[in-house]
Order: sequence, then structure tokens, then C-alpha cells
Amino acid sequence: MIAALVIATLADLGLAVLLVAVSGFMLQGLHNSGPVMPDAALFVAYVALCFVAPVAAWILRARSVSPGLVLSTAYAPLLLAALVLAAEPLLV
Repeated sequence: MIAALVIATLADLGLAVLLVAVSGFMLQGLHNSGPVMPDAALFVAYVALCFVAPVAAWILRARSVSPGLVLSTAYAPLLLAALVLAAEPLLV
């Protein structure tokens, strides 16, 4: 389980770095237009989730919580990203 948790932690942090790196493309010049503020808040919340989920998973592991809950917490940002990518053609 520790190996899967380390992989999830690295993947979550990598996803957060990727999101910050492409934030200008995703938010399309937020400072120029006001109506996309809810999108920016959602974006910030998702980036925060990428940092918080691995920390919460390690804390849950230290408290001897069931491995399924620990791994689902760690992999939650990645699963959410996969769902958003799969649903993207429906949202456009």
C-alpha cells in the first residue's frame, strides 16, 4: 500500500504543477474578463485538492484507517481529472 500511496502522491503533485503551469491557457486571461470568476474559484479549489488529498491520505494511513479509504482519498484528484476529461466533449 505504501508504494501505491507514494505513486498517488507524486501523481497528485505532478497534476498540481501541470495545472499551475497551464493556468493561463485554462482561464484564458482571467484579469481581462470578470464573468469567469466562478471558474477561477473552481480551478483554485481543484489545485488545492491536489495538494490536500495526499496529505490527508498519509494522515489517514498513520491513523490506521482502512486501505481502501486511504487509497481512494489519495487517488481522488486523478479520478476527478479523468472524469472531467471524459465529460469534456459533453460540456463543450
